[in-house]
Amino acid sequence: MSKPIMLATADLHLRTTNPACRIDDYFETQKKKLIFLKNEYLKLKDINSDLIYVDAGDLFDSWKATPKVESLALRGLPDMFCVPGNHEIPYHNISKLENSSFDVLCAAGKIIAYKGRHALFDFDLSLFPYGSELTNDKSLRFNVAVYHGMAWENKPEIPGIEGINAKDLIERLDNFDLIITGHNHKTFVVKQGDQTLINVGSIMRSSIAQVEHKPCFFIIYDDLSFEKIFFPIEKDVFDLRFYEDRKEKDNRMQVFIDELDNSDDSYSINFETNMKSYINQNKIDAVIESEIYKAMEYS
Repeated sequence: MSKPIMLATADLHLRTTNPACRIDDYFETQKKKLIFLKNEYLKLKDINSDLIYVDAGDLFDSWKATPKVESLALRGLPDMFCVPGNHEIPYHNISKLENSSFDVLCAAGKIIAYKGRHALFDFDLSLFPYGSELTNDKSLRFNVAVYHGMAWENKPEIPGIEGINAKDLIERLDNFDLIITGHNHKTFVVKQGDQTLINVGSIMRSSIAQVEHKPCFFIIYDDLSFEKIFFPIEKDVFDLRFYEDRKEKDNRMQVFIDELDNSDDSYSINFETNMKSYINQNKIDAVIESEIYKAMEYS
């Protein structure tokens, strides 16, 4: 019978402020998530005392979290192996990590380790913080990598954001049996041969784009099987005006793109001409229109 050896999360983004799209008490909602997580961890710990908790980065939404948020993490989370993510590394410079809230958790012993290779009871664990070099070391045991960096399930979804296709990352780390990634807030699993990549996804829904997202964590077993456990979520926590605004903006942008594709003389290759044409054909707030023209004067 397989036994649980690891509980994995990513992208908690703990914070005191409410995202603009949320109408609930966001801090209290985070507390409920951590209570649920810790209770499940303790149940698993009773089954296997060598079970560990692993997080793939961005515990905090800011590298200088408030004491209230630091206390929430210290009291609400199990002791963990955790890599620092981009949100918690000051100025994305890991040499400045000692100035961060992440380091407060390290100093308190809440974070057991955040980088390097560690021989644990059931397997070897390699930790790769955001921006660090990926090394493809291998031991004779079960090998697990934890990495904070953008992994795409199929191909890049957001122009301008650097990332790597999940299958390419698996090939790059072909000595690892399991790769756990954070940074992409979507949840997905990619299998290739005997390797598995798990992108856990965020445990909170902090943007209107995540209305349909189902936050979860993963339990990993010693035979490399896994189980996805969903967090309880409350209904009616989003301000749906943001959802309608997003749909309207998406529709308007699609119309604009379609017009560019199908037009003959309506648009030129001149940015200023195209912008003026777009403003004339669409309902643009007068203040925004004024700011656009000011910006165009200095471009």
